[in-house]
Amino acid sequence: MSRRYLLIRGASLVAMFLAGVASAADYVVLHRSQPVGHMSVQEAGDARTVRYTARNNGRGPDLELVWSLDSAGRPRELKTSGDTGIGVPPVEELSTSDGRLHWRSSGDAGQARTGGFYLPETSTPDNFPMLARVLRKTKDHGIDLLPAGRATLEDVVSREVSSGGKTQRVSLVLIHGVALGPSPIWLDAGGELFAELSRTGITTIRAGWEDTAASLLSAQNEVLDRRDHDIAKQLGRKPTGATVFRHVDVFDAEAKVMRRNMRVVIAGNRISQVAPDDTTGVSKGEIDGTGRTLMPGLWDMHVHLRSTLDGLLHVANGVLAARDMGNDIDAVTRWRKEFNDGTLIGPRLALAGLVDGRAATSNLVSIKVTNASELTQAIETLADRGYDELKIYSSVPVELLPQAVKEAHAHGLRVGGHVPAGIRFDDVVRVGFDDVSHLNFAVLNFLPDEVQKQTNTLNRMLLPAKLGATIDLDSPAVTQSIKNWCERGITLDATAIVLEALFTTRRGEVAAYALPYVDRLPPTVVREAKGGGLPKNDEERAEYTASFKRAMELLRRFHACGGRVVPGTDGMAGLTLPHELELYVAAGISPLSVLQLATLEPARMMKRDRELGSIAEGKLADVFLVRGDPSIDIGNLRNIELIVRDGTFYDPAALDRAIGMKPRKP
Repeated sequence: MSRRYLLIRGASLVAMFLAGVASAADYVVLHRSQPVGHMSVQEAGDARTVRYTARNNGRGPDLELVWSLDSAGRPRELKTSGDTGIGVPPVEELSTSDGRLHWRSSGDAGQARTGGFYLPETSTPDNFPMLARVLRKTKDHGIDLLPAGRATLEDVVSREVSSGGKTQRVSLVLIHGVALGPSPIWLDAGGELFAELSRTGITTIRAGWEDTAASLLSAQNEVLDRRDHDIAKQLGRKPTGATVFRHVDVFDAEAKVMRRNMRVVIAGNRISQVAPDDTTGVSKGEIDGTGRTLMPGLWDMHVHLRSTLDGLLHVANGVLAARDMGNDIDAVTRWRKEFNDGTLIGPRLALAGLVDGRAATSNLVSIKVTNASELTQAIETLADRGYDELKIYSSVPVELLPQAVKEAHAHGLRVGGHVPAGIRFDDVVRVGFDDVSHLNFAVLNFLPDEVQKQTNTLNRMLLPAKLGATIDLDSPAVTQSIKNWCERGITLDATAIVLEALFTTRRGEVAAYALPYVDRLPPTVVREAKGGGLPKNDEERAEYTASFKRAMELLRRFHACGGRVVPGTDGMAGLTLPHELELYVAAGISPLSVLQLATLEPARMMKRDRELGSIAEGKLADVFLVRGDPSIDIGNLRNIELIVRDGTFYDPAALDRAIGMKPRKP
């Protein structure tokens, strides 16, 4: 446990003692057993004060929520303060008068009769246990949520845990209706949070009981894995014979054209025929593709799988291959295997291993290197585990980069990721990177020297937002840099939706990536999409929006000169990729080119184009059927009617229900 955590916790306890307030519980926030924050919960009468801090690679929330609860434990008042993690304070209040609850948040405002449970937009690990205690008291373990939705609780399993000579019984419950998929939490006998556990992210656990996390996570995984394996068995269908698509349009990714009125046959897990359909009608058992397009599976080249639910989300939305850009090695390699053998539903995975230096801005990175021998060991570990790429993060010592490129390439690994602090995009191109993630690093290349020292902090987003519009894209220096990038063959996975959401979104507006799904997502997920981005007022929003437009023009020019662009989202699995592609079209790249960027180009990049990336005889049957023509309106990629992953057929509506979304309309 870190000295910093002990000091924080000690100060918190002293403050509570002086105030005469009893603490309900204190918690440690961990990432792979290392403290990255803390949470304290204090109670006095009907008042409940929650203080929560966590650090995620140099950024993260620092929040205080002060609640007043009614006799049933339901919220009736709330005041928030602090920082949401991107330099923006929370804006949320709740009050009660005349038998009605009144609320205001960054995303909405409203009122309703008392009796429901107000679930706050401002998120801490204490929110769900508060809800769980109320749910346990209701007749059907369900309650209406405010502003919208309904939550239910499922008791799953209990365990006795021991630590430091103490023993207690804790229970795992699943809360349904508040997020995509069930939300697991462990409660103590009094219904207070004991632990909120994650395989790949942040864990919050009762202070003094940290050594119980591993066994509880194992029990939790067993429950969730059983559920996910059952879903895979129930929802996948393997035809006994060949499947014939008739009169279907086919996107030919090799030629970058749409082939009209085609016949496609899938036998087993391979495409056995692709030919013009010169007959009329459709026989029984064949699939009528009239007015529809058969697409090769999409690639998302920048994901971080949080759980197996993300696998479902990707496949349900036609993302049949993805590059995970940094994760828990054991978890993601296991998921890769189970996605491939069909035990779990998920995309084919390429893996990039995330490596960083030792810095305050890299506390969530598991592999850290500061010298040549540590770097060599990291590369050998990734190669031995079957990784495809070495991902450099923002605080890797610059002097190690030539070695990183040389040794990674010698092991057959690509090299890419962030541009480390202190240097520019131009420099990593010269040193031999294969690719760079995030369009903002291309923007940063043209900002002043002092900016480059800050790119391992939130400033790598904030400064491009503030200064991006000042870049003269027609200047000789900018033109020459873009030309060099294209000639050197660097690939950019742009994650443009990240910039759009941070630079242009106003509080209270649904972020553009979520707009097409507002009627299908749980209301609380939609509410999160209304939280806004970096702008604090309309003046900043106009300034940052101009910077976003300049960044997208930079992307268009890079693509126009022959630069390789591949789509990545770094956001909500599956659902966000269509909008990433819409942004490319809006920037001036043709829809047919964008479809190729999302299918064949990533397959070529990852050297998997012999089997994937296009619809051709002999290739693997990773395809999906959509209504309409994505080459006319790329948003038609959302109109999925059928998915085939490695020859297994899936009904997207059934996948939606398993995910916790309302099925898409026919």
